[in-house]
Amino acid sequence: MSITAKIVVGAASAAMAVGLVAVAGGGSAFAAGRHAQRQPHATVTGTGKETCTGVSGSISFSPPLTSAGGSSTETVKVSAKLSGCSGGTPAATSGTVKSTILTNTNSCTGLANPPATQTETLIVKWSPKTIATSTTVFGPDTAVSSPHIGFTLSNGTTKGSYAGSGANSQVLSNETTAAYETACASKAGLKKLTLTSGSVSG
Repeated sequence: MSITAKIVVGAASAAMAVGLVAVAGGGSAFAAGRHAQRQPHATVTGTGKETCTGVSGSISFSPPLTSAGGSSTETVKVSAKLSGCSGGTPAATSGTVKSTILTNTNSCTGLANPPATQTETLIVKWSPKTIATSTTVFGPDTAVSSPHIGFTLSNGTTKGSYAGSGANSQVLSNETTAAYETACASKAGLKKLTLTSGSVSG
């Protein structure tokens, strides 16, 4: 069964710090306001189990994936948006994922069957931005071939917001198995998968 693209994703997560500052002392209200706007807001570490029911974005491959492979180095980059998020305290409403994985083959079948020692990391920045970043580390993914090419990540460990064990993720692309195999067999190879659905839970 030839299938999906490797991502270090897995599932996991992250947010940015932004600011809350009280201006003490004298000076005009105008100057104090400008000063407050320049200061970073304090972040809150989310707790509990956060779940997102929507995933969209892309996975890119450099060099492109091919049926024959031939490269001993491969860079996989994941860029995704999470939506429909809820459940944690405080609850995030959405998030963004950026992740990069380096692996040892650009073979379509090779990336669908990662070694048992493979780890995949998801870093999530949450919205609202006052919620701190989550980082989740997974083991190797499991390929999905129906109804479209995708992957699942299971039993991840999360640090930062919504910390804990047992994180899970599933993502599907818009590529059917036939379209995936055709792209892999082409001279140009497969450069990108477009993610259209999925879920992430921490």
